[in-house]
Amino acid sequence: MYWDSSTNIDFFKGTLPCYRFFQLYSNLHVVNNHERPAGNTDVFFKVRPLCDCIRKCCLELPLEEDLCINEQVVPFKGTLSVKQYCKPNPWGVKICFLCGLVCDFLLYQGATTELSEESKKRMGHGAAVVLHLSQRISDPNHKLYFDNYFTTYNVIEVLTDKRIHAAETARICRFANPPLKSDKEMSKKERGNNPDINYPVCYREVVAAWIFFGLAWLSLVINSCIEILEKTSEYFNQRQLNTLENKTIEETVEEPAPAEPGEEISESKEEPTAPECS
Repeated sequence: MYWDSSTNIDFFKGTLPCYRFFQLYSNLHVVNNHERPAGNTDVFFKVRPLCDCIRKCCLELPLEEDLCINEQVVPFKGTLSVKQYCKPNPWGVKICFLCGLVCDFLLYQGATTELSEESKKRMGHGAAVVLHLSQRISDPNHKLYFDNYFTTYNVIEVLTDKRIHAAETARICRFANPPLKSDKEMSKKERGNNPDINYPVCYREVVAAWIFFGLAWLSLVINSCIEILEKTSEYFNQRQLNTLENKTIEETVEEPAPAEPGEEISESKEEPTAPECS
């Protein structure tokens, strides 16, 4: 991308050729492979210093009130024992994130993932991820969202004790078989139906009639108001027109009619005649 002619980034083109970059990239080592401690089971040992440096920067970011925990796959097609198959990127490295901005993350590496063994045994892998990433949330009243992969009853209890508000989807099989109706039974009910309430037999018809007549009265009131406004506006417009017409008639009556030009000439030429002598 940096060497593409469409982007035209001269800094990279003038500093390092593209083929040279890939040569260095393929031989880049972050750690000394021969200095790996005995018993180290970290799958990402070769890039661990780089990951720790990035995570340190993420931990310095301020926490937002609304946070979520979710997983993402970084595409990777090389040889790796913990490579995952997940959509939309079929093969890659799975990373669990604490997000508003990326405030923390955890690299998934199967059984050797950096999680508490006690939490994994007591709550399961997904819930242990939630507890690990939520350690950074020290202030109460944050809102945390995650999906059913991470949800168990125990993790909700722990978050409630820490005064972290959690919203999540749930799998019934992770809640010790609660007395809930099946999806097939609930699909036959109306939307918004509460299974804990015994509705009367004619409840649906009563609600439908109430909505119908309620909307009918509302539409009647609105139509009446519109009709009143239209008649009022028509009345005042007509009154204004009548006032203007009366004013025009009055001005016409008060002004004298102008004399015709022929009459003025005849009157100006007419001279008084002398009386006859007897």
